Amino acid sequence: VPEPLPETARPSRAHFAAIAGLAVAMFGIRLAAPPNLLEQDQERPATYVLDAIINGNWLIQSDPWGGVTAKPPVWTWLSALVALVQGHVSLFSLYLPGATAALCTAWLVLAVGSRLFGVHAGFVAAVASVLHIAGFKAIGLARTDAVFTFTVALTALLAFRSWMTGGGWTWFWLAAALSTLTKGPLGLVFAACGLLASAWERRSGAPALLRGSHTVGVALFVALTVGWFALSVWTLGQPFVDRLIGRELIGNPIGLKTHIPLPWL
Repeated sequence: VPEPLPETARPSRAHFAAIAGLAVAMFGIRLAAPPNLLEQDQERPATYVLDAIINGNWLIQSDPWGGVTAKPPVWTWLSALVALVQGHVSLFSLYLPGATAALCTAWLVLAVGSRLFGVHAGFVAAVASVLHIAGFKAIGLARTDAVFTFTVALTALLAFRSWMTGGGWTWFWLAAALSTLTKGPLGLVFAACGLLASAWERRSGAPALLRGSHTVGVALFVALTVGWFALSVWTLGQPFVDRLIGRELIGNPIGLKTHIPLPWL
């Protein structure tokens, strides 16, 4: 692991402002372009926002045809809150969560990349994260992907920080809960995969062991994620289990287009 660079080598506010300006410009381009909500499965997330605002279904949402949402509600909550402030659902309220998440991801790249590899490298990497095709799509799509990307990146960096410092896992588990409530438990899996390096770190002669208590963090993670899941099952019952677990968590990874009926949980 590279040694952190001196304090003087860290990015200034001007660097963060430049990245923010770039993201705002890209966001403006997206808003000025013709809408494309009927492409890339954006229409259903938009209907979930409407369901939360109009019908008060904030815990779990359905589309106008009665289909249960396939994703947990963090993106929907963010977009719906923007719409409430704005007074109505619009392209701005639908795109803003993804654009903000893309900006926050770029800021993470700038901060961590500059600290480890120098300001120039960190700044170039942050610019690239905004300008590459996936970053630009994240800024202009009414989907969960950009928010999920940010939460996974944040969780992974908090895991690395806790590993290096030897404790403080509570923030890691809270970020993992946020990621799980954005797009499911794979967020925790993706973010924690880097910790597998601790196995071969032992060969280095000076290994950084995984230390610190996870008790509080795990308790908060379970309370938030399992609590939401249990309340959603209590609210919608079997259709929620079949959709979120049978189709999304099990069916999608193995290529099934229909849901797998599951017993009542």
